[in-house]
Amino acid sequence: QPNTNTNTTNNMDSLTFISDICGQLKKIKRTGWVRHNIPLPESDSDHMHRCAMCALLLTQPPDPRDDYETTAENKKFHPSKINTTKLLRMAVTHDLCESIAGDI
Repeated sequence: QPNTNTNTTNNMDSLTFISDICGQLKKIKRTGWVRHNIPLPESDSDHMHRCAMCALLLTQPPDPRDDYETTAENKKFHPSKINTTKLLRMAVTHDLCESIAGDI
């Protein structure tokens, strides 16, 4: 009979680890903002949230006024060609490493 306590402990450790990493992102200010003396610089957490919101906008149905059919170049950018799951995963995870390494 498998020891489910170990699996539960490992899962909780993983959840705690991810939660702690996400919490650290609130404390890290964006380096470019700080270097340019921008008042109230955004945090990595702010940046990732804004990125995720932009990604959500890209997953919406296309506006009928947009012209995706004129050229083959335009067709490849049609919203139906976007892997929305991959896009959203990338948006919410792309800077997680900065909670350990810092914003570069």
